[in-house]
Amino acid sequence: MLLLKTSKDTLPKVIETSKHALSARPDYSPGELALIAQTKEDLSPGEPPIRYRMEIARIYQDNGNESDQIWGKHWKYIVEGRNFLPLKNPFDISEVQVTGKNYVTGGTFFHIEKADAEALMIGGWLDIAL
Repeated sequence: MLLLKTSKDTLPKVIETSKHALSARPDYSPGELALIAQTKEDLSPGEPPIRYRMEIARIYQDNGNESDQIWGKHWKYIVEGRNFLPLKNPFDISEVQVTGKNYVTGGTFFHIEKADAEALMIGGWLDIAL
């Protein structure tokens, strides 16, 4: 499971296209779940950063300047998703994780620790809104 961070300015296009842009290519498996997190500095008071999820269809290099067309800025890689859905219970991972991993600083994507992923599943945090 991956956590992909985006700003409030890029989030609408992430939602619209089911795509996310990155400067580095993470290891992944097709069908792997990705959580979409809005960067904390862009949130309204009390707004949880993780409100959406999608399955990763593929991650590919942006050789055709697709990211420029979508977000107005060039990124090296594009994460193409499917089944982009809102979460039933949006959350802040720092409030529900069971490990001590820092998911806030250090990059635009994180691999979610297995124990944290299990806690998210068991706790119903990955359930989608109906």
